[in-house]
Amino acid sequence: MNTSQSQNTTDTIKDVRFLDPKLDIVFKLLMQRDLSLLKSMIESIVKLPESITELTILNPDLPKEYSSDKGVVLDVRVCLANKAIFDVEMQTELPIGIRSRFLYYWAKEYTCELNRGDNYFDLIPVISIIWLGRNLFNAEKFHNIFHLTEDTTHEVFCSDIEIHTLELQKINYLKESDNPQLYRWSRFLLADSDEEFDRLAQEDLVMKNARDNLEEISADPNAQFWARERKMWARCHAHIMSSIRKEAITQGRAEGRAEGRAEGRTEGRAEGRAEGRTEGRTEGMVQGKSQTILTVLEARGIQLDDLQRQRILACSDIECLNHWAYKAVSISNIEELFEVNII
Repeated sequence: MNTSQSQNTTDTIKDVRFLDPKLDIVFKLLMQRDLSLLKSMIESIVKLPESITELTILNPDLPKEYSSDKGVVLDVRVCLANKAIFDVEMQTELPIGIRSRFLYYWAKEYTCELNRGDNYFDLIPVISIIWLGRNLFNAEKFHNIFHLTEDTTHEVFCSDIEIHTLELQKINYLKESDNPQLYRWSRFLLADSDEEFDRLAQEDLVMKNARDNLEEISADPNAQFWARERKMWARCHAHIMSSIRKEAITQGRAEGRAEGRAEGRTEGRAEGRAEGRTEGRTEGMVQGKSQTILTVLEARGIQLDDLQRQRILACSDIECLNHWAYKAVSISNIEELFEVNII
């Protein structure tokens, strides 16, 4: 990081004693800084047959593509004495397809150590721990645990898959008496003032250790710069996605009313309005998303030829357009937009 970057960062957040631990880059730095914190968090979430005595972080460095792709996943992968792998992640946004992405990364982690000719019994369980800043599920539960089971008998198909989700917005459904350490970790991640961090530090030695480590991370100019860049990317992405929705709704309503009136004259007002609104809204959403994708690419300096532009404008698959819109924020060239890999 150059001097001007460091100076700009210091000027921006010099009065902040604590960076937001929900920011994935800060979360990763904190969990890797002191393994006792990671041990405490895992043990508060997963029921283990015995206490953790040995764990190894498998991905201690930032991904190589982090500097150019702010959409990269910043998880903490941990091997527990060669008996299980934990993938711990903070996810504050819920982009389209996020459940599939969670499952994809679980599967990728489960198979990555198996080489050609290896036995399947060499595979070890992978346990995903996903902190969520927004609600993903309908159930009035803070902590959800997913396994692969039969629908009626609930017999476990394979115990190697286990996914934990913790929805921070539902902390009111978590009773402190049921799991005091998980409750404190949740309060720590939600803390939004120096006083709350200090209160937690007075309640528990683990929280004091977490508070002290977070304070040291927050004073690091490099961490400040990374946190600022991550926040800027998140705000940019949220703004773009919001613009896509608003533009599509506005255009869909306008075209829906026009088509509804036209069709209503010939097929009856009621049916015409209903069909017109539906078709107009769909067509408006498609056109709005296509134009927004092109606008984002142009604003980011991503060049595309006439055929690539026409491909975007001709696409009528809303799910595909949503996927392209999400990728358009972070890709480095137009070829990446049309790659079929899942985020």
